[in-house]
Amino acid sequence: MLNYVIRLKPGKVALLVAGLYLAITLLVLWRTPALQPQLHSLPDRLFAFIHPGSNWDINGARPINLEKIGYDGQFFYDLALNPLHPATQLDKPSYRVARLLYPLVVRLLSLGQAELVPLMLLLVNFGSIVATIFLLGNILTRLGRAPIWAFGYALWPGTLCAYLYDLSEPLCFLFITLALWLFLVRPSAVWRIAVLLLLASLTKELGLLFGVGGLLYYLSRKEWANVVKLGLGWLLPYALWQGLLRLWFGQDGLSAGHPFNFFPLSGLWGAESYHPPFEERFAIVLATTVPLLWLGWRLRPFWNRKFVRLSATYGDLLLSILVCQVAFLLFLPTASYIYLVDHARNATGLILVIYLLPITLFKRLQIYSLLASLFLSVWVLVVYYVSGNAFI
Repeated sequence: MLNYVIRLKPGKVALLVAGLYLAITLLVLWRTPALQPQLHSLPDRLFAFIHPGSNWDINGARPINLEKIGYDGQFFYDLALNPLHPATQLDKPSYRVARLLYPLVVRLLSLGQAELVPLMLLLVNFGSIVATIFLLGNILTRLGRAPIWAFGYALWPGTLCAYLYDLSEPLCFLFITLALWLFLVRPSAVWRIAVLLLLASLTKELGLLFGVGGLLYYLSRKEWANVVKLGLGWLLPYALWQGLLRLWFGQDGLSAGHPFNFFPLSGLWGAESYHPPFEERFAIVLATTVPLLWLGWRLRPFWNRKFVRLSATYGDLLLSILVCQVAFLLFLPTASYIYLVDHARNATGLILVIYLLPITLFKRLQIYSLLASLFLSVWVLVVYYVSGNAFI
């Protein structure tokens, strides 16, 4: 049985993930009337993935009377309906519009039909996750690894919560995985890699971490031509987009977000002022704090400049990206340490890179991440949907 699982091709792993997420979707649709009685018909139940707040009107006609603030899916829904006039129901217009690509894709696929937007928000993320698993499986195969390790990305609670809450991370990581795959098969295609990283960054700011990692990689190898290509193809257009947002709203998208902390992991104890539930804090420590400490210990030869190259150029790229991911998570804003949904989403890039690292050096960390992902994702489904204790 184990040998069969290890030998699964990327396409079969992707089909397994598709079946898993289809089952999860049916579970949520089945449980929605118990959690939100006003969403009783099947079309209405799709709004459960959007998680609208107490002051939100669906299509301006059906108010959702919940004593909750809702979540970011409601803003993507509004942007998909009103991409040219989005400021009416957005809490931070420049911050939300900076992630415009996901709702634009949804609007295009919905053919401008408002009633199709909730379904298309879900389908775009479903297709993005399955396609990402297929690409990860192909990358792992080329690296001499079993494609089944790609399953860890699908099990990660950040991926699951992004799907359950109609968020932009699945599409963002599809573009990122495409860029990583292209770097492996055609490392000279820097312009196309830059465009994919730009699309990822316009979907979610997490794409910036992979772009910066790419710049660090090219700078460390003194490949100045590729530094220029990546800068012109990814960084410059993104900077122009932020400048346009400043002209449009008076503030760019990056500065409109929560400020980062100055001390590593200080958000972990700073979040106590928000009185988060104990189980959420425990889940956050289990999800990312332990892997970060584990990584720091495992990479100690690297910090002593005695680290052996992982696998020529691709391993060096992963290390550059890994440095960016770790730095980002260490100084996360305090607000990202309140609930597992927020924190796990931000750590998705770290988990993706962990599964691509050589198993000879990081097998225990990869196994831990896989088991922790399975436990936390089951916990999310049980606590938020089966027991009816969804926190948002």
